[in-house]
Amino acid sequence: MQPNEERELAAAAAAKVRRKVETVFSKLDAYSWLSERERAEFRHYREVFLDAVAGIERRGRDGELRLPRKGNFPDCLPEGPVRLGLYIGSFDPFQMTHIAAALRLLAYPGTGISQVLVVPEGARNPLKPNRSEYRYRFDIMAKQLRGVFEPFVCPADLGEEADTIVIGRRLIAALAGRSLELDHVVGADVLPFVAHLLPDDLAWWNAEAAAHSVDFSYRVRAIARIGAPDPTSSIESIRERGIAVDYDPRLIGMPSSTDFRQEGAFTIVFPTAAVIKHLEVIFRYSLDKPWLGGRRHRPAAEEFRDV
Repeated sequence: MQPNEERELAAAAAAKVRRKVETVFSKLDAYSWLSERERAEFRHYREVFLDAVAGIERRGRDGELRLPRKGNFPDCLPEGPVRLGLYIGSFDPFQMTHIAAALRLLAYPGTGISQVLVVPEGARNPLKPNRSEYRYRFDIMAKQLRGVFEPFVCPADLGEEADTIVIGRRLIAALAGRSLELDHVVGADVLPFVAHLLPDDLAWWNAEAAAHSVDFSYRVRAIARIGAPDPTSSIESIRERGIAVDYDPRLIGMPSSTDFRQEGAFTIVFPTAAVIKHLEVIFRYSLDKPWLGGRRHRPAAEEFRDV
């Protein structure tokens, strides 16, 4: 439990996030070029976000949060021992379903997590030849998180030309001489891959921790995803290696980044002013396709786009 003053500061910081979320959604009415259906689809996330932030506020009042610092990585990390969630993915693009997953983790009592770092993978992936370049994906992500969800959910620029192993090594190296309890946040759809690759990942990360005198520990935080395979065997495989796994079975019933790319579902990106500035031309000229609507006819060549 944290001293009363820190409790108040943590709860106040979460309340500030809540007010900023409300402001972003309230500004949708000012965009005359958005249809009411498009505004409604953006607002679909509002209650999900506010419910999660209310949970973060409660954790702050209960003394469960260590207030992270402001700034870019690594300045955003708290002083002393560090426990955080690390959320790595393609994020092509990063969007509100990802934000909802991070906020729900932070809202859940008893995790010990006060901050989630979000990092796009930048290494070339032959399975995703059409993936947008790293710098663009990071910029779209930062435009949604900065100034709203910080310091609780923060973009960390650790993924340039890096896969999951390298991202983890860079994080560990930045905490030389300190303690790091790392909660690896993954969707249940990729849990089988995590289970398969975990021995190699941990071998590299433990070696990096030893090289930089980091007291390192690791666990997996898996999140249910629509269409994901039964996670039971993957969870058992990870636990057999002595690694703790926490699984959140609550589905986030929202579209994916594939919907954004393939169906033109632009209303799944968090509509900050910086994002709306980029999207305005899409909506003004009716180039958008709301995700609740029918599917758009796509040329045959497009059917082979990376998913």
